[in-house]
Amino acid sequence: MDAGPDIEHHHHHHTGRVWVDMLLAISAVAISFISLFLAVENGRAMQRLVQANSWPFVAVGTNNGDLDGNYAFALVMQNKGIGPAKVEALEVFYKGKPMADGDALVHAILGPRADLPANGFVSSSVTGGVLSSKE
Repeated sequence: MDAGPDIEHHHHHHTGRVWVDMLLAISAVAISFISLFLAVENGRAMQRLVQANSWPFVAVGTNNGDLDGNYAFALVMQNKGIGPAKVEALEVFYKGKPMADGDALVHAILGPRADLPANGFVSSSVTGGVLSSKE
């Protein structure tokens, strides 16, 4: 009867010095833990980078003329960021007081007897909407 193939036994290689073997083993474990720590920290840093690069950035600006050169005041909101911006609330203040609407803002700036155009204001609400990137 055939005993089958011979089984090779792998023996661990030793240097012959116990303290060198222990130092090599401890070094290997320490390097493994350091590598694991660096990999986890790199993953966290990448996650923060992705979040930072996909943040919206809503900028508010003003304009005091139209394309024909006529005087016109405009309050403009733009999303200059990378990700979409959901506008949940918008509040405009003048001299520390909240303004109810465009008429109230103009009257606060120009006075209560300000001549407003007969057609009033052209307005658009961004509240409750989403400004896409670069919109």
